[in-house]
Amino acid sequence: MTVREESAHALAEAGHSPAAVEALLGALVDKNASVRREVVHALGLMPPSHADHVFPALRSSLDDPDETVRTTAARSAVRLGAAGVPLLIQALQNPVWLVRWWAALGLSDLGPVARDAIPVLQRALEDEKVGVREAAASALTRITGTPTTAPSPSPKPSPSVSPSAPPSS
Repeated sequence: MTVREESAHALAEAGHSPAAVEALLGALVDKNASVRREVVHALGLMPPSHADHVFPALRSSLDDPDETVRTTAARSAVRLGAAGVPLLIQALQNPVWLVRWWAALGLSDLGPVARDAIPVLQRALEDEKVGVREAAASALTRITGTPTTAPSPSPKPSPSVSPSAPPSS
């Protein structure tokens, strides 16, 4: 770990003072993705009393150029409880499948307080990645109390057979 990564980690463990939050927020623009990832993780450890600062920071981190920062932002949003649901909904629409997967897992962890995510989770049942589909099904089950299963992907037609032509005999 670099000194800046260690500093972010230390700020998270040292306490939850407004000065620590401000120092962490300032480090969100660091050029090193590992530092930004540690900062996002540290912000996720802050108590709910800092949500007004943490929420916008995590929201902007969901658009970070680095996938690991986005993934960490999704994981950290769960710690906000019901206040993190809008962030997880945003993360569930991320182009990176791992971010979507963590978002669905987080919504599953939150259970019924994540009701606002139901429409996005239903769309995630059609995700290209089976892990995201399964996590979305699990989240829907936990949120609604009704068992939901992820649909199997449709079989793709063989490239040697034209869909409009009958198979050759």
